[in-house]
Amino acid sequence: MNFKIGIVGLGNMGESFSACLNKAFILKAYDISPEVREKKGKDLNIVGSLKELHQQSDVIMLSLPGSPQVERVVEDLLKMGVSGKTIIDLSTSYPISNQKLSEKVTEAGGRFLDAPVSGNKETAARGEVITMVGGEKGVFEELLPVFNHISSKVNYVGGPGQGNTMKIAIVYLSVMNTILSAELIPFMEKMGMDTSLYRDMVGGSGGNSKNFMNYSKRMIEHDFHRAYKIDLANKDLGYMQQLFADVGVEGILVDAGAAFLKRAVKEGLGNSDIAEMVRIKRNEYELED
Repeated sequence: MNFKIGIVGLGNMGESFSACLNKAFILKAYDISPEVREKKGKDLNIVGSLKELHQQSDVIMLSLPGSPQVERVVEDLLKMGVSGKTIIDLSTSYPISNQKLSEKVTEAGGRFLDAPVSGNKETAARGEVITMVGGEKGVFEELLPVFNHISSKVNYVGGPGQGNTMKIAIVYLSVMNTILSAELIPFMEKMGMDTSLYRDMVGGSGGNSKNFMNYSKRMIEHDFHRAYKIDLANKDLGYMQQLFADVGVEGILVDAGAAFLKRAVKEGLGNSDIAEMVRIKRNEYELED
């Protein structure tokens, strides 16, 4: 099926998704920033308004910072009319918000999928993100050719909101593992231990993980190239914290993790990569860089 696709949001991920989809589908793209629209217009078919994109698309994909932005755009689309259209939220959004938006869109005659991804700008540019999709299974199956153009692996994980439930649970595990590394690497140095030896010994133990091997190495070598900003980690872990509360269950570790991320933001590290959280304890222990 020759879908007419519109993408809203041309940040790092949205631009990469657009480049992949532009090779196979009729694609229109829009960003709220005039400067971004002008810059990206050299390579993509940019439209000047959300209304124009709405008029020219039957599948509208959102690649936005989070739920507040997604909710605003979907509410605007609802006012324009979504009957016969499919909205796909590629953002890392709050699951309960996705569920409510899905209900509204369905009631208005449209269809809604939440389809967050695991990956970065580079994997997105190669069409190799991992996509986890929530919503009606029949809609997912119909749109699978679209997902296959941006993904190396696509999983249908359940009903509305379940895509982002899966995503933030994965992020929670990853972020907490990184926070443990940011706590333990400086502590071992403070205790006079060889941190590279510590890393090697963890690598051969049951405590090892891909996340630990990656971030511990970067922390030891002070490799702080930006891949996943602390501001984003703070937002994503905040969703996990909120979900525990809204479901009415206790999150045993999430509050401690969220507090550490908020401390990093307060100390001016929000725009830094999450690996740089190691500086918090290094500064506290007065360790030399």
